Amino acid sequence: MYLIVTMIRILNYFDVFDDFSYYVNIKTLSIGYMVFAILWLILALYNVFRCHSFVKGWNNLEKQFSKREQIFRQYENLYLELNKTSQQKREMEQKREMLEYFLIRQEFISPTFLPVLGEGFLRDDFNFATYLSKALAKTSYSMFKYSFASIMTILLIGSTWLLFIDLDTEVQIMIMGFVPTFIFILLYGMEVKLNNIYKMLVHIVDSPYEVNFTKFDNIRQPFANLDKLKVPLYLSGKDEKPHNPSRYSNLINKVTF
Repeated sequence: MYLIVTMIRILNYFDVFDDFSYYVNIKTLSIGYMVFAILWLILALYNVFRCHSFVKGWNNLEKQFSKREQIFRQYENLYLELNKTSQQKREMEQKREMLEYFLIRQEFISPTFLPVLGEGFLRDDFNFATYLSKALAKTSYSMFKYSFASIMTILLIGSTWLLFIDLDTEVQIMIMGFVPTFIFILLYGMEVKLNNIYKMLVHIVDSPYEVNFTKFDNIRQPFANLDKLKVPLYLSGKDEKPHNPSRYSNLINKVTF
């Protein structure tokens, strides 16, 4: 992006775009793209630091998995404490998040809603944190890589910027008030949707009595949490629409780790 903006500015300096200067303000367009590139770079750097924070947290949780029974007892003691201090509440929240990670790891290794004797079962020493890290890296890469859709979006943003500059001041103020509000509502809707997906994938630990760990030393118990987990939609009988395999074929082919 910076290279494109630099080339535009150099060509404009040598009057290469004189024939188009009547229709397009090259200086304004290059400034708009430069602002967009800076914001894009800031967002990418923020995403890198956030991903690094998630990966570090998952690795720490993976190291604590062998102490899951001890952490469970600590959470139970904190839960039964009637007069909790602020420090105890924070510690209880940390233990709860750790138990949720342990449970989703257990469900990933030994799925409840798959046949007991099948390939869906993984080794007990499977590094779930590494799997999540690779999945997050692949998702982040797909978000920031250049594609035909991203290039068309950049061109659309440039055209919108030129139209915005030519508008009256009153109209610009109205748009600057409407766009952030619309984006906030859109982001709020995305947060609600993602929280619903999280609740479908992760067993929310509201009390220690909702936790049931399975021990994989001798025999697996895939149905230990059958009455606690949410039944997938395709097994609940509520999805009456017929499935179209071709609809998910491209997605399935891309999900390879």
